Parts: sequence; C-alpha cells; structure tokens
Amino acid sequence: MITKFHIFSFRLHQTHYIKNETLIRYPISNIDFSRWSQTSSSSKYSLISVVNHFGSMNSGHYTSYCNDGRQWYYCDDQSIRPADIRELEYNVHAYLLFYSSIPQQQLRLPLVPN
Repeated sequence: MITKFHIFSFRLHQTHYIKNETLIRYPISNIDFSRWSQTSSSSKYSLISVVNHFGSMNSGHYTSYCNDGRQWYYCDDQSIRPADIRELEYNVHAYLLFYSSIPQQQLRLPLVPN
C-alpha cells in the first residue's frame, strides 16, 4: 500500500500567500500509522519518494527524491544523481511525501539509460 501526505507549504500573509520554508522533520522508515488508520493493519511504512517544490504559489519547479530499495536518488528535469539521506533530513522544499508498506528491498526503480 502507498500512502501520500501533502505538506501545505504556503501561508497567508496579509492579502496573499507566501512560501513557508520552515524545516519540517518527517520520518524516513519503520513508521506505524495504525493509530491514524481505520483498519487494524499494523504494517510498518517507509518513505519511498519526496516531491519538492521550488518557487511561488503561482509558478515553480518540481524535483524529487526516490528510493529504489537500496539507494536514494535526486531527480531533476535532465538528470538523476545518487543522493545522501541527509539531504532528506534537511529538505525545506518537501511538498509531497510517499510512504510504502512494501519492504524497501522489494522496491525497484526501472533502469534509466545514461
């Protein structure tokens, strides 16, 4: 099962919205969402992807971090590079968080040609 969380990253300032770039700490692995669930499932979830937003409420640029079960990657328009987990821990641009109950070693991203 995949679970998605949306982080509302804009706040009202007088008459318009501005980007809120406060660091929000979010869990990476072994998260138990059962206390917020309506089912009796006690599966542990792990973060598998983060979508980032750079810009304003009217325009911007999106990037992502993805985990293939072995390694984190940073994905931008024309490039994919290995990423360190510390980049996720200090990411003020997180916009969407995707968690999976599938064990990470079973997750596999398709191969991307160089």
